[in-house]
Order: sequence, then C-alpha cells, then structure tokens
Amino acid sequence: MSEQVTSEQVTHSSEEVESPFGAEEIRQFDADDAEAGRAIGKLLTLFFLYTIVVMIVSAVTTWVWVSSTNPALN
Repeated sequence: MSEQVTSEQVTHSSEEVESPFGAEEIRQFDADDAEAGRAIGKLLTLFFLYTIVVMIVSAVTTWVWVSSTNPALN
C-alpha cells in the first residue's frame, strides 16, 4: 500500500524561510514569467490560425481536384 501522510506526521515550522532572492529580483522574475506566458500564448494562437488556414486551403484544393476529375459532381 502507499504511504499516507497523516496530520500527526506533518510538522509545520512557524519560522520564515529566507529567500536567496531580493524583493526586486522576485518582481523581475514575475514580470519575465508574465512576458514569457504572453509570448507563448501568442505563438499558440499563431500556430492555431496557421493550422486553420492550411486546412481550409487543403480542403478547397481537394474539393476542386475531386470535382474536376469526377464530372458527376459538377
């Protein structure tokens, strides 16, 4: 069986752990992280739109090719 952590096993320290980074560095990390998130969102949006455009072009090309080779579809 897997081990389960009970409330008896968990000990909480009321002492605050000192960060190796200053407040300004943390704010800069946060700003950089937000900027990276926005950039990733823009890239994903562009990739999605590219996929939609390619699928539309592919579908239209296929439809034109199929309808030109099968006169019964005209």
